[in-house]
Order: sequence, then C-alpha cells, then structure tokens
Amino acid sequence: MKTLPENLLFKPAEKPLLIASAFAVALAATRWPIAPPFLFDYDNVNFALALARFAPLVSQPHRGYALYVGVSRIVHSFGLTAEWTALAMGLLGSLLALMFLIPLAREMFGPRAAWIAPLLLFFHPTFIMAGAVDHVRTFLAAGSIATALFVWRGNLKTAAFILGIAGGFRTDLAATLFPLLVLSPLLLDRVSWRRLLGPLAILVATIAPWLLFTIWKSGGFATALQFNAHMLNENARSFWYEGFTYRATIMALFAAYWNGIGAPAWIWAVPAAWKQATPPWRQFAFLGLWFLPPFLLNAVVQVTDPDQTLASVSATCLMGAWALSALRPRWTALACAISAALFLLPPVRMGREASLPWIRHVCAVEKTALEGIARAPSPSLIVIRGEYPTWRLVSYYFPNAWVQQGGINFSGNLRQDRMPPPGLRSRLIVDENGEVAPER
Repeated sequence: MKTLPENLLFKPAEKPLLIASAFAVALAATRWPIAPPFLFDYDNVNFALALARFAPLVSQPHRGYALYVGVSRIVHSFGLTAEWTALAMGLLGSLLALMFLIPLAREMFGPRAAWIAPLLLFFHPTFIMAGAVDHVRTFLAAGSIATALFVWRGNLKTAAFILGIAGGFRTDLAATLFPLLVLSPLLLDRVSWRRLLGPLAILVATIAPWLLFTIWKSGGFATALQFNAHMLNENARSFWYEGFTYRATIMALFAAYWNGIGAPAWIWAVPAAWKQATPPWRQFAFLGLWFLPPFLLNAVVQVTDPDQTLASVSATCLMGAWALSALRPRWTALACAISAALFLLPPVRMGREASLPWIRHVCAVEKTALEGIARAPSPSLIVIRGEYPTWRLVSYYFPNAWVQQGGINFSGNLRQDRMPPPGLRSRLIVDENGEVAPER
C-alpha cells in the first residue's frame, strides 16, 4: 500500500493549542446536547452535595474523590450551577484524556496513530456516556493515559506524581496503575529497578494528603475502611463478594462486553496490520500490563456501569490505532462511524446503558417524575416503584420530602429507619415510567 511521506502527515503535536480548541468545541457540540438539564443519577447527586459539604460517610461523595471535589468547587465558584459544574468537569476530563493520548500514540505507534487513537476514544460509546452523564469517570481515561505516557517515556517520577494526583480524582487508579509503574523495568530498556525508589516516594507523598484528608473526614481509618467495605459488599455482585454465582458471572460478562464494545470499530484491521510489519511486541506487552489490572478489578470486584471500564478501554484505543495506522485514512473514518453507530443503536440489550437510547429513556423517566412531583400537593410520602428516578435524585430536588424506594424510607438525602411522620400519610406513587399519581 502506498503511504504519504512522513513530512506530509498530520502531526497533532505541532499545534497543540489548535488541536485542544478543536477537541473542546467537538466535545461541547456532542456531549452538551445529550446531557440532561438535571443531575442524571445517584453519583452525580453525591458530587453535587459534596460541593457544599465533603462527607464520605453520607456519600457526599462516596469514597472521597477529594481532588475531584476540590477542582469541582473551583469551577462551581465561577457561578455555575451544580448541573453545569458537573458537565464542565466531564468536558475537562475528556479533553485531558484526548490531549494526553496524542503524544502517547505517536511515541508508541507513529504519527498516524497520533490522530487515530484520540478519534477512536472520542467516538467510543463509554467515553461519550461518561462525558455526557457520568462526568467523574472521564478522569479514569485522563489519569490512566497521562500516567502511561510518562511511564512509556521512562520519566517515572513524573508518572508517579501524576498517578498520585489521578488517585484523588478516581481512587481506584492508584491501585490499578501501580503495576504499570513498578513493572516498567521489565518492558523499558531505559528504566532500571534502582530508579524506582524515588518514584515510589513521590507517589506516597502525592497520595498522602488527599488520602489522609478523606480518612479524617470519614471519622478515622477503621471507620472509613469499614464503611467502604460495607458499601462494596452491599452494591457489588462479583466473584470477590459472592463467589462463582450466576450474578457474579453476569457482572464479569458485563466487564468483558463493556471493555470490548469499541473493538468492532477496528478489530477487522488487525490481520492487515499484522501482515504489513513485524508486530511491536514490547508495545503490546505495555498495553497488556496497562489493561489487565483495571479489567480484573471490573470483572472480579465491581463494575456496575459501562464507563467504569475507561481506564482499560483507553489501552484498547491504542491497539486500534496501531491496527488502523496500517490502512488508508478512509478506514479510520469507517471505524469512527462504527463506534458512533454502536452508541446510537446498541446491537444487544446487554450494551444498552452505553447508548443514546438508554440515556434518553432514563432522562425522560426522571423528567416526568420530577415535574409530576413538583405539581403534586405536599407534604406527601413519595413511593418510587421503578429503578429510576433514584431516591437520592428526588431528595436532592425536594429536600424536605420523604421518599420510599425498595421498601426503605429516606429523608433529607439520608436513610431513615423510622416511619414518616403522621402528616405524610398521603402517598404519591412514581411508576416505572416516571408517571406520578396519588395512591388510590
């Protein structure tokens, strides 16, 4: 196949400000129109509440995310509402991920991969979902890509510092990317085991402030550990907590599917790329060491949403960039179209949550419910019969309401084991479609 001379290839590194501006506009144009005007789910409410009070023991937010909350408060201080603050943070995390991916792809697989890899990530269904509705998870991609970039360069001190910062945005990154940092001497000739002591000290020093702050706000180490263990045990349906049960197997299959949902866009290009040149085994080993720990965390411990896989999904986009860089540019356009189609029209029910139809369905149910509750007379006990809206979303927008979901009573964004007061004997029923009606 005839290729263009390297000096005629598009080189994103030459005009970073222009590329960043183009990506920022593209992100805003594609994420903002599908983002709901209200807080989308339980986690978004947690972070909105944390803007006023950081309290992990009451899930404001759960597990802390101290640095993410700190940056969100800075953004919020410019006069943005909680909803706009969340969207702005999603756009920021998405932009950082794309911009760090450009030099990493170029240094691993060449100049053509430098524009293919960010395009594959930009159109990836889980990345679109995170930027539009699950904003904090964009930092799974940003943190993992930035750390991988400096590990690949052999600059382990910078990589350790970035990993420590990334852990304050997404706590699990500190654990899942630690193997990539400490095992880098196995893959990189320019890195020796003797150089690990300094990076490890930097990592500890970077993690310590936000971790100690989170522990302090959680009432001490023992309380924080017990709370997080209980929350994981209550919410996770995995091999780690249940053994080899049917539900745990389903969660593992979700992890595999959500990690692979973007592969149909490029996997067909692998045979052609394999034939054209000797496979870059060292790069493949690097991507495998990056991919495997976060994937195992999802498959064995916990995964409940598609975009929780973005730390490992980012590595797969680089694999796709290697495969597509051996083909003509039109095949990259086809790959992006396939990814977009997977988001617009999910092929199987299993992948529906990383799709536009699912986001619109949930938004419609929540909008109907919130508007119906606002029109209803109060005070009333609000009984939610479906999965959406969650009690936490209703309690956020109606802080004085009593809400019941799954037979449990909630008030003021807290669980209440006591019964609602007698004055709330009238009940509003919110059905599976969000329709609100008084109990008959």
